[in-house]
Amino acid sequence: MVYSQPIDFKRIPPPIWYFLKYAKHISLPLLFTACFFNIWIPFPGFSAASTLFFSIGAWCSIHHFSLFAICQKLFIPSVILTPIAISLMFFDCIPLTLFNIIAIPLFLYCMWLLCKDGQRAPSIVATSPMFLFLTHCYIVENQKVWEIVHKILPKTYIGELCSYFLVPIVAIGIIILLHWLLRKIAPRMMLIICGR
Repeated sequence: MVYSQPIDFKRIPPPIWYFLKYAKHISLPLLFTACFFNIWIPFPGFSAASTLFFSIGAWCSIHHFSLFAICQKLFIPSVILTPIAISLMFFDCIPLTLFNIIAIPLFLYCMWLLCKDGQRAPSIVATSPMFLFLTHCYIVENQKVWEIVHKILPKTYIGELCSYFLVPIVAIGIIILLHWLLRKIAPRMMLIICGR
């Protein structure tokens, strides 16, 4: 599970780097616990969930583990547990963060299978992740968006399941197009915001 790509550690904030580096075995469990119980500092832009998922990637880079190799080993459990987690989340038995932890190996490994033969994502997609990360909540967490979706889709378990996938897919499409438009209109501003 060794990560073979060179890592630019300058992109990881120093406090997080030291914490993940020297608290190797307890850093991620502590962050997950804080996220699960919503124990976090009230500082805009640094939610418990976003810090946790950023730290998972940073931890793998610092300790030279391949995130995709880890997802490969967790793929079968994720396939089995994801439908169960969707049902539990539908009845408000588990938080969204726990569902994401369960489902991420399934989604990431499926993406790896799609791209493993050397297929590269179009540049419009490859340059969008940071902008997508910064803006997706304005659509995905917008109450009016969900009200519209619930009016269109049936108010059943299947309808809820479809909306869970439909809203993010539509949001990704809108944000990628918006990112492309802003790069054409204000490229210097987008370079500052997204780092490339």
